[in-house]
Amino acid sequence: MRPDYDGVKFYGKEDMGNAIQLKKADSIIFAFNKNSEYTDINAVIELYNIQQLYDAGITLKTWTKEECFNRKQIVNSMTSAIGRLFSKINENNWLDYVNKVASIYVNDFWALFARFEVYKRVNSESFVMYLKNQESSLCAILKQRKIVNAYDDGIAFILRESHKTAQLLSAKYLKAESIDYYFPKSFKSSEYENIFQKYIDSDNVDPNILYLIMDAQSSDGCPISDKLRLNAKHRFQRFWQENKEDVHSVGYGIVIKFIKQDEMEKCENQGDVKIITYDVRWFEKYLDYPTILNNFIYVFGMADWFCRSNFVSLELDTGVFEQIFSVKGKHSYIENVNFRFKSDLFALQMKRYIEFLNEHGINIEKVFKWFFEEYMIEEFAAKGFRFTPSTATTYLEKFKNLASEMEGVLKQFRMYVESEEIDRELYEMSSEHLFVDNLPSFIENKYAYSNDKSTIKAEMFLLFSEQAALSIVERAKDKYSTLYELLVKEKIHYSEFEDYQKGDIDWLIEQGDLNLTEDGIVYLRKPVVILKDLYDHEVICEYKMPSYKEILDEMVGKGKLVRSSALFSKPEVDYLNYALNKSSFSNGLDLRNKYLHATYPMDTEVQYRDYIELLKIMVLIIIKINDEFCERDKMKTDKDTIEKE
Repeated sequence: MRPDYDGVKFYGKEDMGNAIQLKKADSIIFAFNKNSEYTDINAVIELYNIQQLYDAGITLKTWTKEECFNRKQIVNSMTSAIGRLFSKINENNWLDYVNKVASIYVNDFWALFARFEVYKRVNSESFVMYLKNQESSLCAILKQRKIVNAYDDGIAFILRESHKTAQLLSAKYLKAESIDYYFPKSFKSSEYENIFQKYIDSDNVDPNILYLIMDAQSSDGCPISDKLRLNAKHRFQRFWQENKEDVHSVGYGIVIKFIKQDEMEKCENQGDVKIITYDVRWFEKYLDYPTILNNFIYVFGMADWFCRSNFVSLELDTGVFEQIFSVKGKHSYIENVNFRFKSDLFALQMKRYIEFLNEHGINIEKVFKWFFEEYMIEEFAAKGFRFTPSTATTYLEKFKNLASEMEGVLKQFRMYVESEEIDRELYEMSSEHLFVDNLPSFIENKYAYSNDKSTIKAEMFLLFSEQAALSIVERAKDKYSTLYELLVKEKIHYSEFEDYQKGDIDWLIEQGDLNLTEDGIVYLRKPVVILKDLYDHEVICEYKMPSYKEILDEMVGKGKLVRSSALFSKPEVDYLNYALNKSSFSNGLDLRNKYLHATYPMDTEVQYRDYIELLKIMVLIIIKINDEFCERDKMKTDKDTIEKE
């Protein structure tokens, strides 16, 4: 049991408790005497934490420049006291010091152990013996390259024997937020597979680690075979089967019905089941092809008013508890609860609507053919597009045909954008692989994204995040979740904010997001509309917001936004790569490749489900292409009008 020690602790530059730590440090700073002999290991490590606070440039706003300077001078002189104690640690006493280190300072101790080269005075045998009995220290020790290099063979020996090694390897190579561990050079990556397999075969496993292994992409740093991933998958399934009585799952069910009702759409909850009903009379009345395609947007909501797909996974939709308790692989697509719900919802909508259309003698793929071969000519004079519906009776063959036709229309679209025509002979000569992120657009500066090197993410956090702590003022209490919501709903005077909040309010005013009326009321400025749209969707459709062009130009000029032009936005590209292949995401559905390479599932129900997913993507492609041509014609009309004037 490690001792308790209520000392100053530096948890990082962004930690909200740094002001408290600075105040706690003051008594130690002003009592410090560089000539005194410090013998308490925790007191010395506390000095190191105080130095980290000051090295990070953290100060209190109430301090003058002179007060900051004086404190900094004292803090800088603490290095000698820290060095004197660590220079006394050697083979004979090092275990005494290690065992006295408080829990909050374990990582700091090993950082100082490396910094002052204590490893040169502690032999390998005693160090390895310590690790055998204290495997918990491995996490801290592996963060120190010098220590790992000094005890290379000994640490490698421990890693080969330790049950924790699979967890450590997963944390470095498989998790999205990887930990920068250093492994001994003598511990080869060729050994990792055996380490993971031993873990899978053991009785004591963590399902999160099993999930990371089965979801992993193989790499030179950490090779993962298909067989290992399959074994992890089987062990993962067996774990939950064996522990099902101890697990309470919070699930949901979705039921889609077409019935006669007054409302177009109605939603109600019955326990954990969400029942969504649609007025069947609408669908029966409008069986024309244009309305069928429009229903995917205006009834089922598969895209928003800006033609952005609602299939995509967004970081915003991941709740705080989900972030804390869920595990995400290094190359995983974010499959949060909201994304899984939407995926199930859109799939069920598609399934039920296809069944309805079939009952009325309408093949959805013939609707797609009409769009490309008739509508495109009649509406946009765009000739040369071809789409061939499947005549197969099995969903396996339907899927293969649709996947091929889907790639074909995307290649045709690319050719049309580049050449204003589809040269069929040239098209038929092309056999190159299609990448969805390289598809062009008619529209210049179609999308805008946040520049992560700028302040924009910090601005959005303060305005829209529930964790920003700017929405709570005395008059409104905790009625509102975000600063944005507070300022939209209430007239808040600057003086109503607490002193600790005013710094952030002042900064947002400097950034041009907020301003004050003559009476001191805080209000939102026009750029916040852009920021809110970006925060909610991770992409701005600039061409849909002409009245904001001047503001967008200014934000681009300041380096807050970056522009691009492509058929699909980045969130849509990520979704398509997740659904169609594994080029970007280890947990991708790989729909295109597994059917192309004959590794598809034999279960016909799964084949049907995959076909429904591909139909969703085909609908998205039609929505995006139609929007492109509509915008192209609009730009031509605007240009002609300007020239006439």
